[in-house]
Amino acid sequence: MSEFGKVVVFGTGLIGGSFALALKEANAVEEVVGFGRTPATLRVAQQLGVIDRAGINPTHEIEDADIVLVATPVAQMPEIFERIAPYLGPNTLITDGGSTKGDVIAAARAALGERISQFVPAHPIAGAENSGPAAARGGLYLGKKVVVTPLPENSDDALDHIKRAWSLCGADIYELTQDQLAGLERMAAKSAAKLIRNIEASKQQPLQRLLTALGIRFVGERTAQFLAEQFGSLDAIANASEEELQAAEEVGPKVARSIVEFFAEPRNRELIERLRKAGLQFEHAAPKKSGKLAGKTFVLTGTLPTWTREEAKARIEAAGGKVSGSVSKATDYVVAGDKPGSKLTKAHELGVTVLDEAGLRALLG
Repeated sequence: MSEFGKVVVFGTGLIGGSFALALKEANAVEEVVGFGRTPATLRVAQQLGVIDRAGINPTHEIEDADIVLVATPVAQMPEIFERIAPYLGPNTLITDGGSTKGDVIAAARAALGERISQFVPAHPIAGAENSGPAAARGGLYLGKKVVVTPLPENSDDALDHIKRAWSLCGADIYELTQDQLAGLERMAAKSAAKLIRNIEASKQQPLQRLLTALGIRFVGERTAQFLAEQFGSLDAIANASEEELQAAEEVGPKVARSIVEFFAEPRNRELIERLRKAGLQFEHAAPKKSGKLAGKTFVLTGTLPTWTREEAKARIEAAGGKVSGSVSKATDYVVAGDKPGSKLTKAHELGVTVLDEAGLRALLG
């Protein structure tokens, strides 16, 4: 069974026609209905197999369509949006193939009003010298970039549906905000391609950079680094309780409360899922360490008999271990000296192994 029932295409030339052919070749659509400037153009499109039949009146074609692609010149799109707006079915989604987005989105908002959530803008970075139905080919989008520009009103299902359609055409899908794409529209092809490569590379930024970019109140670069190291993943941080967060280094009650409140917001959870689908780095890529204490986390408390804390820390780190400032479930050892304070109490509560200086020396060998 095909993924899409009916797809309606306004503009059956290179962009729209290739979209239709690609879906047909992927057996992903049951029927393609085309609208064009002249009956002669639509006859050619039908003869070439680009569309299955020509549409006569949007009244009869739009309501039960799964997807409507508007692939006319940008100047004609406002009129198209106005023509289809009264007949949109509740499950019909619209996307476009326009080379600009600001004016297209403005026109869509004006025409669609409260139905704007059904419009998912797209910008295919593909083309050829020829035009018209005869120029359409099913492989036009293979390996090419299609930038999807979701609106705040778009649901995840709507966004996924449109991204799936373009990916079935063989395209590599990228997701940008309208502001990001605004700069792209003014670029030459080589500059645009470079920007896309940079965006793809940015997906591999470390977890601490992502945490900082989320804009969680009180979470700066230093705190983000500690959170990434001690929890290991964004999901672990998002699901941690205030108490668990406070046990991490550099995290006090105010910061812990802010993190919990941030991830409790449904819109922030939705943002996280979009970032996950976009391929951003959610795991902390900790550098591999070697040595007897590799992978072990220590907390130092109190005054040791012969070593200062700095000396003990340096020896632990030289052996591949890590020294944290607070006790948590992730702590392997607490090294306690004279007057250890609350950290020793916390270690006993959590069942963390407690060592004295002699015990640490034994571990170090």
